[in-house]
Amino acid sequence: MQEEFLDKETRRFIMIDEILQPFIPITEYGRQWIRKLPRLVKNQKDFEENYQRLKRILNLDKSLINQIAQYLSRIPSITEQLSKRPTHVSEFARIKRYLYNYVKLSELAFDSYNFVDLSNLWRIFVSITGETESFNLQSEKMAILRKEHIRISSEISKEREEVKSKIEEMFNAKIALDEFTCDKETGKQLLSQGLVEIVRQSHERYHLKIKQTEKSLELEEKLKEVEEDLAREEERLLKILANAVEANQELLEQSERIVELIDLDLSRYKFSHSFNCSIPELSENISMLKAVFPPILKYCQQNGYEYYPVTFKTNNGITLLYGPNMGGKTSFLRTVGSLVALTHLGYPVPAESFCCPLFEEIRYISKGENLGLSSFAKEIQSFVQVLSSKKRKLVLMDEFGSNTNPVEGEALALAITKVLRDSTDFVLLTSHYPRLIKEAEQIYACGKIKDINADDPHKMVEYTLEYGIRQDIFMGIILARKFGLPEEIVREALKEVGTYE
Repeated sequence: MQEEFLDKETRRFIMIDEILQPFIPITEYGRQWIRKLPRLVKNQKDFEENYQRLKRILNLDKSLINQIAQYLSRIPSITEQLSKRPTHVSEFARIKRYLYNYVKLSELAFDSYNFVDLSNLWRIFVSITGETESFNLQSEKMAILRKEHIRISSEISKEREEVKSKIEEMFNAKIALDEFTCDKETGKQLLSQGLVEIVRQSHERYHLKIKQTEKSLELEEKLKEVEEDLAREEERLLKILANAVEANQELLEQSERIVELIDLDLSRYKFSHSFNCSIPELSENISMLKAVFPPILKYCQQNGYEYYPVTFKTNNGITLLYGPNMGGKTSFLRTVGSLVALTHLGYPVPAESFCCPLFEEIRYISKGENLGLSSFAKEIQSFVQVLSSKKRKLVLMDEFGSNTNPVEGEALALAITKVLRDSTDFVLLTSHYPRLIKEAEQIYACGKIKDINADDPHKMVEYTLEYGIRQDIFMGIILARKFGLPEEIVREALKEVGTYE
């Protein structure tokens, strides 16, 4: 089984589904792609083709985008119909609706996409079902048969009305339905005239039904023959359509991929204009200028907090980010992971500029419990799986080793940084461990005190990243004091770390 570009834990950690949820595609084709999130950009050729096309799409007028969206909203999935030979009218009606809106899309966006030519198939459908989106089988023979059906049905109805009128005269009342109830005396008179037949009777009353006349029986027989002829003609026309669909199946399947692409590009268009995105670039480094992580941006906007865009640059190997709790370390990992993922999914990125190498996998080292394993065991197991993969990858590690005792946890984290220092993979590691902070080559600090007197903890912290800074940060103790920890305890804690004056 082929490995996923994003496994479940990584997908959940970088919150890619939440990021894309407001921009879910319109068609079932696009929605299926979003559910799977396969890696679209696998090489430089993929990258150039996708983003050159996307640049053109992002410059389209919004009114044109809205028109394209309207036709997309009417396109049904025909994957099931193409998986087997269609036979029912409803299946062909679905294919026609697909063709109608596909043709309209090709007329609107022919400059932006390489539409496959389905005009021959469309002409066959038009000749048999008409030029509109609706499905109505038609041929000269069928037109004649339908007229004959109407004529015979009319004669049957007329014959029935004549019999009904005679009954109403004798009954001296209007009859709404073909069946009615009358007294026994009237019933006997109607029966003697051969106008009705008994459905059921009681001691006092008859429940009768209008009897078909000889002429109406003959007409019914003729009508049945016409209906059989109509069914045969319908079968003949549907066979023509089935053969045409089968002959064009490969083109239809190619057209489905084009519909999927257009749908996803509309999602990319809306995403780009919502976050003022830029087109990513390929590079041997990861670099971002004022990058945004949409879920946290939304949270900050809703709660009146200042948002700190991420500016960051690193090479392959280990990059360490350290700082206090609440300092933004996990958000940093999510920002980098989501932008790398978006690039490989063919999306513009929410940053002033962004570049990264091509990766085959993005992996978050999960700590979640699984099948009874402790969080530490799960973390080790997750890391071992990542190490065993030979694919080039971005690895996100959030405070590795923090779920075991601090001495061993620090030793393990330090060993990882030494072993993976020259790896071709990009490993982003957050940590509190002092020895890692001392020995890491690529290091960023985050989470300085901005306003200790602020009532809201989120407004106390400055979240800007600083490269190459190595310093002791005891914001946990400072915040503990702010949150009401007794001064005697705070003072003792500061003595332990050697900063109390």
